[in-house]
Amino acid sequence: MFAENPITKDVTLKDGRIFFKCLTCRNESSFPLEKIDLIVGVNVICSKCNNISHVPGRYKSVPTPAGLIITGGLKLPIELLSDWYFENPTIVSTIGKGIADYYTDYGFWAFCAKCNHKFMPSVLVSFVVHQSMSKRGSGGTLFMGNSAASKKDFDSLSSSRCMQCKSKELIVIALEITDFMCNIIEARRKQRSE
Repeated sequence: MFAENPITKDVTLKDGRIFFKCLTCRNESSFPLEKIDLIVGVNVICSKCNNISHVPGRYKSVPTPAGLIITGGLKLPIELLSDWYFENPTIVSTIGKGIADYYTDYGFWAFCAKCNHKFMPSVLVSFVVHQSMSKRGSGGTLFMGNSAASKKDFDSLSSSRCMQCKSKELIVIALEITDFMCNIIEARRKQRSE
């Protein structure tokens, strides 16, 4: 059984900044509220341990955001990404709701644990399916990358090491996709298709 992403509600808003303790090393982290995207939030890198935490965008718009959480990243070997993905209760719940494809837009991120390269979410979702099928001997999947960067990300994950720094470890974050975010993702997808 794999660990779930750590979370905290212990947040302070002061002088236009959000303050919270890193969920890995407990170092105080902060970020300017004005730089947080109102919809997708922001991923904040800890200056001490280099781990990454996700801050929801609603912290920017709600003066006292009851119930909002900050989600910390987990370190994980690339070779175990699909195992973690398909055993993670948050992701399993999202799959059960039939909205796992929304992770290509929001809520599932992976970064190199050494150089913080951010892998494209659309590549991540394709890769976990490919990796899972390969482990079961079901063959691979056809990856239809739309750019050289997406091919590089897929090749990097397939080789189980970051192409930039050769690290074999990721920092992964998986969020529950709320109804609020479902509505936004659906609206954005509709807008793109028109």
